[in-house]
Amino acid sequence: MVVFGILLIKKRKHHQLLLKILGISFILAWLRLRSGSLWTAVIFHAAINIHVQSFFMNITTETSGLTRYISGEQGLMMAIVMAVAGYMFWRKRSLLELE
Repeated sequence: MVVFGILLIKKRKHHQLLLKILGISFILAWLRLRSGSLWTAVIFHAAINIHVQSFFMNITTETSGLTRYISGEQGLMMAIVMAVAGYMFWRKRSLLELE
């Protein structure tokens, strides 16, 4: 996932995506390892996509040229939230029972 993110950033020049992809990769990995199932990570990813695309995109009004860089699925705010959440899950890695 991280390699895909780096390749995507080189192509599109959206540097905030690296922050978002790194953050969400920690969350998805933690969910997968904690539950023992890939489906918890899949459901979490789908819930994030549905929430952002059907709720936040509908309540956002374009007020300037910067709106699309700040809000939305690929915006700076999503990157910051995912990075902070990813850090919080990384800190909880001691709860994982790894063999």
